[in-house]
Amino acid sequence: MKAKALLILGPSGAGKTTLIRRIMTFDERFRPARQYVTRSLRPGEFEKVQVSESEFLELQRSGKLIGVNSIYGMRTGTLVQSIEETLATGGFPVLDWPVSKAEEIAAAFSGCLYRVYVEPPSLEVLASRLGDGRDPHNERLMAANKELEALWREDYARLIDYRVVNEDGKANSVARTIYERFIRDNFPMTGS
Repeated sequence: MKAKALLILGPSGAGKTTLIRRIMTFDERFRPARQYVTRSLRPGEFEKVQVSESEFLELQRSGKLIGVNSIYGMRTGTLVQSIEETLATGGFPVLDWPVSKAEEIAAAFSGCLYRVYVEPPSLEVLASRLGDGRDPHNERLMAANKELEALWREDYARLIDYRVVNEDGKANSVARTIYERFIRDNFPMTGS
């Protein structure tokens, strides 16, 4: 059985972090890939590591990060080593990833990815979710609208293995569906 990474794609406000946390409770083989950020961590945000701008730039210069993204006044990047270590031990690294960087990780980890796109149930629900103070200038909402329009035009079809809608109040069942689909599609003989 070859280990695979679970790549969770989708706009800000789709509920990716919640789904990742739920999936990890189903099976200890699912582990978050360490993501470095240059912003303050939110309460309970254990899957990210806060670093200074200079520390981040040094990690980037040394080639230790993949999927480097500058967005909403911060930088993010995932530690390549954390993905490699989890895969080497038979685990499944779980990554919250921007769809704009999906080709980069696909090239780096060819054959080792399962890509799930998480959609909000509607643009109105997404706007409500982003009304929690994270998006005071509607930057995230505008970016999400553009991303979802591209998704609906099938611009990302070749980058996605499975699409799922994350309805309000259904995070546990959506996470269970992603988990079962990941196991079934990648390891059909083992079941879920």
